[in-house]
Amino acid sequence: MVQIKKWLKKVTDKVTFTRSLKVNVVTGAVVDSNVAWTSNDTTFDAVTSPLVKGYILKADQGSQDGLVTVGGTSVVESRELKATSENQNVKVMYTKLGSWVLTPPTGVIPPEGSNFDPKTVSK
Repeated sequence: MVQIKKWLKKVTDKVTFTRSLKVNVVTGAVVDSNVAWTSNDTTFDAVTSPLVKGYILKADQGSQDGLVTVGGTSVVESRELKATSENQNVKVMYTKLGSWVLTPPTGVIPPEGSNFDPKTVSK
């Protein structure tokens, strides 16, 4: 797999959870440890995979636990994240497109006027 990091930007989405705990100043013990975690954002947004000239999204790259759509065209949205949700590290892979090399099958002679020159085929 070819790495094309120089053309693509890394996309990062961050969700932060906070909570406030009360501590007994004499004993240092937490007064109530059942305080809920809160966040203003509990969603990792969907991201569309960009088109890259000379490359194609790798087919069958796997769903990465359902996070990548079939064909790798986008990373799906993850909703209702909780403070205990796992980090999601997703890699969308590309494959370099090949080049057409026109070579007639063995024993086949190109028709006259086709301008076929086997010395310049791979250029």
